[in-house]
Amino acid sequence: MNKVNRRMAALLVVGLALAGCDNSPTEPALFTTETFTGSVGALASSSHTFITGQSSQTVFTINSFTPAITMGLALGAPVATPTGDTCSVTVGQTAVQVGTTFQLPLDASTYCVMIFDIGNVTDTNVAYSLTVQHR
Repeated sequence: MNKVNRRMAALLVVGLALAGCDNSPTEPALFTTETFTGSVGALASSSHTFITGQSSQTVFTINSFTPAITMGLALGAPVATPTGDTCSVTVGQTAVQVGTTFQLPLDASTYCVMIFDIGNVTDTNVAYSLTVQHR
């Protein structure tokens, strides 16, 4: 084999070896998305806890209420009680409907989000889905 053919063969082997490697960086997810579901009865509430790893905007989206109804949404800090955890509300938003999206700047900490009846639930529980996107 002459010098040119050896070089071409070496380049071909290196090229084939590199073609099989995927060294592209994997981009980490910018946000963690958590979807919470549950149901709320008349004059009742339901809460869920989430943890933010760093300070950033946190996005809340109401995905569904079944049956379609206007409810309340609140944010706070979880508090342990003898009967279980409860959500100590610090920020509230009444009159949220399906499709409502809003954001708040939150520091790295543990939070709870609460869906509650504002007097519109009658004899049937309202099923809901809520998404929280945070860092």
